[in-house]
Amino acid sequence: MVGVLRDRQKQLLRQLLRNKAGLSVDELSRNLVVTRTAVRQHLAALMRDGFVGPGAMRPSGGRPQQLYRLTDVGKEAFPRHYSWFNFVDLKLRAPRAYKYERVDTRMPQFDLDDAEVDEVMVFLKSRAADKVPLSYMVTRSERLTSIARGEQVTE
Repeated sequence: MVGVLRDRQKQLLRQLLRNKAGLSVDELSRNLVVTRTAVRQHLAALMRDGFVGPGAMRPSGGRPQQLYRLTDVGKEAFPRHYSWFNFVDLKLRAPRAYKYERVDTRMPQFDLDDAEVDEVMVFLKSRAADKVPLSYMVTRSERLTSIARGEQVTE
């Protein structure tokens, strides 16, 4: 992902990546546990940079809600190589991402926060026989590089 974005903006982009139809300011605020004003400020910066754009209008009891979605530029900010680890990471973070009728009733909701998912991924990667050579990895922070190596990360 693009390195100049702040952590909260990256979290916001991940939320929009998981919800293809888009999310409202209220939903983003609730999911990120920040104020609506903070969400609006992050959205304004991300829209200015072309990562986020307006989506459909959702009818509500009163005034329709504006949904926000990732633009093509926003989608390109995420890696596209989908390995088994990427699949597991997505399924732990958003188990119903591949939602259809059968999955909705049978797929458990894990309710893991980002730190817990990172811990599970570190454990799984530490048990993998084949390690990904660091030369093939996108430039990442020291923390993400350590996680990719399967090392335990303390904060």
